[in-house]
Amino acid sequence: MKTWTIAAAALCMLAATGCNKKKPPVAAGDTTTTPAVETTTVASGEEVRTGLPDPKGETLTLGKIYFEFDAATLSDDAKTTLKKNAETLLGNVDVRVRLEGHADERGSTQYNLALGERRANAVKTYLSTLGVSVGRMELVSYGEEKGADAGHDDAAWSKNRRVELTVTAGNDRVSSSY
Repeated sequence: MKTWTIAAAALCMLAATGCNKKKPPVAAGDTTTTPAVETTTVASGEEVRTGLPDPKGETLTLGKIYFEFDAATLSDDAKTTLKKNAETLLGNVDVRVRLEGHADERGSTQYNLALGERRANAVKTYLSTLGVSVGRMELVSYGEEKGADAGHDDAAWSKNRRVELTVTAGNDRVSSSY
């Protein structure tokens, strides 16, 4: 019994001290003990959030669609942006997007959720008329819950009345995050 106790204690000490040893620092220029390390460059801002990298190194961005107060009608500017988005999506047929409808803080929660859904549906309908398959688009409404600007004035509210196209699936050239 005493032998097992001593053996168990020795094993515990070995495990506790052996696992916590740190490797000594490697001197500059010493490549004999340095393992190959892969590095990942992470872009920031809009580039990561909603972008389709182009083989030429350019980023093909899916533009946001903005709406007037209490409206789900597409403006001429919104249609222009959606035409560019459709070209990008048609050129990248394996990319899928989530159409995220948003509203400003005015109105009830239920009303703003419904308004965000109407806005996302307007974008979905227009993109489908431009040839983007409805099967590549999913729809969600966040209402007022995910505002782009936390302010409480017209400038902030105009940024919050939007639909964002977020890439949810695609090829290796696609990056998107919130």
